[in-house]
Amino acid sequence: KDKDGDKDKEENKEDGDGEESKEDKDKDKLKPKGPSVPVSVPTKLYVARAQKRKERKEFLARQSKKRGVNRGRNYTGANLYVKNLSPDVDDDKLREMFANFGAITSAKVMREASGKSRGFGFVAFEKKEAATRAIHEMTNTLHHGKPLYVSRAQTKAFRQTFIMKQLRNKRIRNNMGGGSGGNQ
Repeated sequence: KDKDGDKDKEENKEDGDGEESKEDKDKDKLKPKGPSVPVSVPTKLYVARAQKRKERKEFLARQSKKRGVNRGRNYTGANLYVKNLSPDVDDDKLREMFANFGAITSAKVMREASGKSRGFGFVAFEKKEAATRAIHEMTNTLHHGKPLYVSRAQTKAFRQTFIMKQLRNKRIRNNMGGGSGGNQ
């Protein structure tokens, strides 16, 4: 008999259930040999000699200066925060509302995951002067029955430190002014 026939008989004896169909053989050929390993997306890996935290921070600071971090998004003073927008305002309508004040680089209405407007957005102008004019002229103008609030956009970190300073100053004033209650 030929070699293939002998191998098939040996495999069938090990299975113990008689004949093996051609489909089962094809499935066995497709199965990977060895332990199954889940396929994952490759991630970036940083490899270098061990560094102290301070040394690593200095290295990263030098690298970011070389690259010019935030080079393309430097809207200092020209990026505006607009709130009290009606739900039907989209990016295009927001852009139209502020178009008379100067060239707009971007206009974005913030939305929830469902697509519903969150009632605020950002408008970035090319020039700081245009943004200043827009603040003065658009603040408190009625839009669908609500007064618009327009101000310069602030980073989250800046806002948080500003709020903390305000709270600290308020506590200090309260402690200084209200301590006249005692037995005399």
